[in-house]
Amino acid sequence: MIAVHASPATRLKRILNRHRPDDPATEPEFRARDARELTWGLAEVIALADFVVANEGHLDNLRSQTNEVLDEILSEGA
Repeated sequence: MIAVHASPATRLKRILNRHRPDDPATEPEFRARDARELTWGLAEVIALADFVVANEGHLDNLRSQTNEVLDEILSEGA
């Protein structure tokens, strides 16, 4: 299992910048949504992941890190 993680500050910034209709519009709304999602067991799933990719930078960084993890997984199966 691969988890992709970004800090709350990074996720809040991204959410406020993308302006999707169903996104929280304020930090308190964001925190409430985060708390609600944690009740679904999201933290436990991330904790059990075999790999964690940090999503704190640009999309190219995420792609690079993800490719590294996939290469590692594929090389283990060879």
